[in-house]
Amino acid sequence: MLDILEANATFAADLISSLLQNLNLVDRCERQMESKVTDLVAKSVEPSSVTADFLLRTLVRQRRIRERKGETFLATATWRSSIREEQLSALKVLKAHLPSGFVDSVAADLAASLRAVTGGQSFKYVTWVPCGHSGPGCLAEKSAIALSRLVGAEPVKAFAPLPVSGSSHPRKSARLPTMRLLREFDAPVVLIDDVATTGTHMHAAVALLRQAAPAVFPIAWIAR
Repeated sequence: MLDILEANATFAADLISSLLQNLNLVDRCERQMESKVTDLVAKSVEPSSVTADFLLRTLVRQRRIRERKGETFLATATWRSSIREEQLSALKVLKAHLPSGFVDSVAADLAASLRAVTGGQSFKYVTWVPCGHSGPGCLAEKSAIALSRLVGAEPVKAFAPLPVSGSSHPRKSARLPTMRLLREFDAPVVLIDDVATTGTHMHAAVALLRQAAPAVFPIAWIAR
């Protein structure tokens, strides 16, 4: 009888030990899974397509001629006043890591406006207002390069990089250093800016580019 009780006790102890080991294994697996999910979320820096869709769907598509100190430019869209702050926040998120699909959509907007206003006139070159706080590869640059593919033009870097630091916001027109041209052009040029809030940077770029090209056609994706 004693042998039976001892055998049962041993079996029970082994069973409990086995269960505890299994529980510990499950717990470790769960912790490892949580760690992997956390890593994936942390590395997933590309903004959700929802953010891009929100901005693209809510902008007011309104082609208008804007003027700044005698220089005019075409704007393809403007903010929707009731949700402007949310749109600005969405754009800030998107600019931090530009999804290619979003850039393509911006370029499509620019191409449609260019064709509508010029009647399908061909252009040899497309360039962009020099990148500021966003640095190389900014939205203006990537949109201009994508636009050049759509209209069969050559994308050309016309301006030297601007030595700026810190961060900017579309609501504020940063006081940028003087722009400097890198080359001259033998044919009309399309000049692209992503957001022209006051038009100061667009004006400076157009005024300088007119000295080096037969004609300049400036377009901003968004302007007030």
